[in-house]
Amino acid sequence: MMAALDDSPRPGRAPDITTEAKAWLVSVACQKAKDFGYPHELWTTRLLARHLREHAVAAGHPSVARIVQGTVCKILAAHAIKPHKVSYYLQRRDEAFEARMAEVLCVYREVAVLPNDAARDASPAKVAIVSYDEKPGIQAISNTAPGLPPEPESHASFARDHEYQRCGTLSLLAGD
Repeated sequence: MMAALDDSPRPGRAPDITTEAKAWLVSVACQKAKDFGYPHELWTTRLLARHLREHAVAAGHPSVARIVQGTVCKILAAHAIKPHKVSYYLQRRDEAFEARMAEVLCVYREVAVLPNDAARDASPAKVAIVSYDEKPGIQAISNTAPGLPPEPESHASFARDHEYQRCGTLSLLAGD
């Protein structure tokens, strides 16, 4: 079955753009446009194609001297490179991160053990654990009308009036 689907080699012209030229194209795309004297931070495919056309012969890749934007896009897509996009990453800069992480994981472990301890004790102690992230600028609002409980054939859930009164803002901050 696979032999029937396999494509046989065919006669025809060899690819116009050499593999070395494609490698050069990819290496240029992986550098910033500013490094080549352009005011742009990132490459656009149109700018990259123009740069490649202007510098191909001098770089020893005459097969790229007439490259168009669409071909640049195809070559970059084949290598999964998107020089026009920015993706973000997080570089850890907090020296105390490891210690804080260990403390939080220890609290998680203690919380996971609490139900087991409560099951063994005849009269378990009541423990309340509150965990939250910092949240500045919380909008404090109050309802202008009371909420309505669910009613059969009217509304299946609690109903709340759309109008509310603004009461300023609050900040929920974690303390050390």
